[in-house]
Amino acid sequence: MKSALERRRYDWSWYAEAIFRLFRQLRGMPPGVPFLNILPELVPGFLDASVISSSRAGLHLRSLALNDEDDIAQLIWETTTKPVAGAGNALKTTLRASMLEYLQERGEPARQIQLAAAGLAALTDQGTFSPSKEGATLTEQLIKVQKTLQGLLGNRKIFLRDKDPDHPQTHRTWWPATGFTAGTLPLTDGVEKYVLETLIHTPALNEAELFNKLYVHFPGLLTPPAEMVHTILSSYAHAISESPVVWQVNDQEKPENRQADVQSVQEELLKLGKSLNYYVEVSEHSIWWIDNNQRKYVYHCFASSMISHFVQDSPPLPTGCQGVLVFPGSRSRLLAYKLYHNPWLALAMEDKWTFLKFRHLRRFIRKETPDRARWSDHLEKDPPLWEEATQMRFFA
Repeated sequence: MKSALERRRYDWSWYAEAIFRLFRQLRGMPPGVPFLNILPELVPGFLDASVISSSRAGLHLRSLALNDEDDIAQLIWETTTKPVAGAGNALKTTLRASMLEYLQERGEPARQIQLAAAGLAALTDQGTFSPSKEGATLTEQLIKVQKTLQGLLGNRKIFLRDKDPDHPQTHRTWWPATGFTAGTLPLTDGVEKYVLETLIHTPALNEAELFNKLYVHFPGLLTPPAEMVHTILSSYAHAISESPVVWQVNDQEKPENRQADVQSVQEELLKLGKSLNYYVEVSEHSIWWIDNNQRKYVYHCFASSMISHFVQDSPPLPTGCQGVLVFPGSRSRLLAYKLYHNPWLALAMEDKWTFLKFRHLRRFIRKETPDRARWSDHLEKDPPLWEEATQMRFFA
């Protein structure tokens, strides 16, 4: 049914009306009876029609979760004898506030389907589609919600959008035009922190058990995609069993080893700065290279890939100062994943920050004659993720 509606360009009104008539038959059931609603091959119109029609039929939405990779929504509804009266805020006000609140809670950009889900959940909570509310028809409500959503997402004073042509249209993301609140932990950073702590305290971590814990810790619209979790796991650990899949943290990623590694890199930066005739200053976790009272470089050394607080929460860089994020090479793929899926972060870093791997720093110290021009050129040659080109295969 969903495929026919989508491909033949029918509107979703017919589907919404069919779902409404079906679920309306449940009004005679005792209150509190739950049931699971799965929406596969999810698109915005499918989600809008399903939520609005089910809520209008008198059901209460208990929870809503999305699988971002497989385009599946999981909704848990329950019967009720006392639908919400529907005396909440105006539809546009609720949609705007709920989408912005969700983005701040998420701490990073979100897809349209995720923003729509946050808005629809808020509308159902305040009884916008309540059967006791007279006035608009089901079709009119559906059209109004869809037009309001598109109007809000098209307003560049409220939301900004990812315009990367390499991103599929359905996977482009939005974020607040005012940016994210200082101190907000991005979802990906939160998942990374949780996975790393679990790895460190679990000698042999069962992957299925980890996912179950993650779904509890990051519920609903914060459910992390499997690709994110696997990218994090591969950055810090290796699989020691395939059936079941079991992970073990790499020796070099153990806290005491990484702490010693970071300290060693900081000492090498101090020595290198002095050898290049910079005045070197250390403040908290930063290393500054200063020339004629002008700050030329600031280095932040860390063992994770959690870079948002350096970019977002730190004071703006002085004019003419280059920010350098110094990290282990094993974090390259994870950082590349974050920058691809978080265009807001990528834009915030543009022209202000660059990356430097531990091994790239050590290679310069070992092979190059200390020279400021060579150092500047060396920094430009170290992207977060670099892979060797492979020879095209001509014969099978």
